[in-house]
Amino acid sequence: MKKVVIATVLFGLSLLLSCGSENSAKNIEKGKKLFKEKACASCHKEHTDLISPSLKEIAEVYVEKNGDMFEFLRGNAKPIVDPNQFSRMKPNLVTTKKMKKSELKKLIAYIYSVE
Repeated sequence: MKKVVIATVLFGLSLLLSCGSENSAKNIEKGKKLFKEKACASCHKEHTDLISPSLKEIAEVYVEKNGDMFEFLRGNAKPIVDPNQFSRMKPNLVTTKKMKKSELKKLIAYIYSVE
């Protein structure tokens, strides 16, 4: 478990650095705002499972399995966190598919920032 947490933190840091350190806090904040605006928060919470897995769990699984969250949210990759719950998530991909690339990257930066 420690390895997963460390890997998550390192991956999140590398993602933040690739976005430009001066903008990373802004990107995360914008991603958090998008998360709320797009109704993602109705099913996902930061640290606890609600209807769907927590953001922390999602980030950990994507790091552990070297998944591509961007492609999943675009509808181009299979679910890897909990495939049994995909039927609940699938209708929401309509929203994420329509998001601008820059918005989706900010949303993902926010997800990876959750510790």
